Amino acid sequence: MRTQVCVSIVADSLESMESKVEKALEMGADLVELRLDYLRRLDVDEVGRLVARLRNRVIITLRPSWEGGGFTGSEEERMETIRNLAALSPAYIDLELRSRIVEERLAKGSRIIVSWHDFNSTPSSE
Repeated sequence: MRTQVCVSIVADSLESMESKVEKALEMGADLVELRLDYLRRLDVDEVGRLVARLRNRVIITLRPSWEGGGFTGSEEERMETIRNLAALSPAYIDLELRSRIVEERLAKGSRIIVSWHDFNSTPSSE
């Protein structure tokens, strides 16, 4: 298995996100992580058009504020949005280990990345 490069894309609009995605891919990124938690307005249908173009090269992330992200809505709202995003069948969906939704079967064809963030220290190699 060869090493792949993933670029995390943060933008406040989908137009800006698309521009950054194109630049990252032109520069050689294998994957792009769409940090949807930083969009001012998240429209699943609009995101769907971008995901359809990038299907095998995209990671969808909607990180909550309690895990260092930009999503400030309720957990129920976030989980419903994630379910709708999962229906787009991105290559990967990034979910937090502490999230209740991590146990759900979300979408055929999408792989789940389970994230855990330690904001206080770097874990030892052991």
